[in-house]
Amino acid sequence: MTLLKRIFPSHSSLVIVLGFTLMSCTSSSRVTVTHTSTVGTALSSSPYPTIKESIDALLPDSLFPPSNIGIKVLSLRTGETLYELNPDHLFNPASNQKLFTAATALVTLGPTYSFTTEVSYDTSLTPTIFIRGSGDPIMSVLDLDSLCLQIASVVPKRPFWRLVGDVSLFDDIFLGSGWSWDDESSTYSMGISPLTVNANSIEVLLENNNGVLKLSTEPETNYMALFADVAIVDSVTERVKIDRQWMKRTNRVVAQGQIGHGDTLVTAEVSVYQPELFFMTLVAERLRQRNLLIDTIMIDTVQENTIPLAVLSRGIDTVITFMNKVSDNLSAENILKTIAAEKLGKPGSAARGAAIVRTFLQSIGVDTNKIIVADGSGLSRYNLTSANTIVSLLRAINANADCFDEFYRSLPIAGIDGTLDNRMKGTKAEGNLRAKTGTLSGASALSGFVHTADGEPLAFSILTQHYPAGAKAYRKVQDAIGVFLSSLRRQSM
Repeated sequence: MTLLKRIFPSHSSLVIVLGFTLMSCTSSSRVTVTHTSTVGTALSSSPYPTIKESIDALLPDSLFPPSNIGIKVLSLRTGETLYELNPDHLFNPASNQKLFTAATALVTLGPTYSFTTEVSYDTSLTPTIFIRGSGDPIMSVLDLDSLCLQIASVVPKRPFWRLVGDVSLFDDIFLGSGWSWDDESSTYSMGISPLTVNANSIEVLLENNNGVLKLSTEPETNYMALFADVAIVDSVTERVKIDRQWMKRTNRVVAQGQIGHGDTLVTAEVSVYQPELFFMTLVAERLRQRNLLIDTIMIDTVQENTIPLAVLSRGIDTVITFMNKVSDNLSAENILKTIAAEKLGKPGSAARGAAIVRTFLQSIGVDTNKIIVADGSGLSRYNLTSANTIVSLLRAINANADCFDEFYRSLPIAGIDGTLDNRMKGTKAEGNLRAKTGTLSGASALSGFVHTADGEPLAFSILTQHYPAGAKAYRKVQDAIGVFLSSLRRQSM
């Protein structure tokens, strides 16, 4: 994607400090941006010259160009655009894609929808315990312990039981379209399954106990095969690397390298291959601990006329809040496939879920021929959207009385929690601005809501892309704009 290149005259360096004629910030809440010119004068627009000049001044020449930026700020009270710069240019939204997923889920499934994992059993022929996957993305090991306690206390004691997991809710494509192939063992690029536990990942621990090395997992399980090729040395020249051999499509985990005599622990987190079997293995191991003998684990569908045994339900509001607060990719992908399964029938696929997202966006006036919806999380490199599109979404969900509260509560709060817990602290934005972050290599985004110093609600989107270094400098620009909007007063515009 090639964006219009901007050329601006250079000026001497200066520092812009958000003080107050237009803004009201104490000295303890200042955000400083160093730059060499007033940027965006050729392309940005605002009906208020002071707003245009102030935001333009927060965009350093050292960043834009060569990197690209798109901004849209809209008053939710008046409907007027307060500022825009490249609002229709296309960017990879990174995890801002989760805004589309959250809004579509709340509107199409409803804010009271629940992910319901069902356990049943049958003793007519081969004694079998069935677990039907619901797509619940935040099932924990503690949740499994609770289910296993109920199972072991109810089912008849038999010599052996067969354990069957039903994953028919989703298709069998376990990674997202456009995901980087070499991210597979990373916990943010985990496998997608309707039977999910522990974020479909596992922690691997290498312990050095007085020269005796031990490799283990948390949670403990025999599902992973562990191997160590580690030397204990006085001076470490090759640090230990722990990874799953993902290129071989295996759950073999290897620790290689060196550990110092005084080092006691090295840890790593990796995704698991075939997470539905990981789920079922953890269940079987816990049932065996409760003297229920499981001799076979398999993936199949639940038979008819089984006896209900246990149910675990989780509200979609809880899942969406977790997804947005910590930017959880698994939650987004499971939600997307669940939307497809519920609205178009099993098996739910990401492609059909994305089609429903596009239909929803069309219903609020977005031209979906000009964007790409490839996944639910924003991990895909194929996603393309604009600041205009995101602000249109925010405006529409703000007007939806049935869904807005859940959507708004799910967003990270500046300086308080989630992925914004350490950003904009000590400023007018702290506790005020609520927004979804987004980060991929070379892309950074921040979109959400903020109230001005007059209490006027605004929707905004800031998308940046095409930079070779880290995102710190671009987040600094986002934060400076967020603080400016928090400090804005109508009388000074």
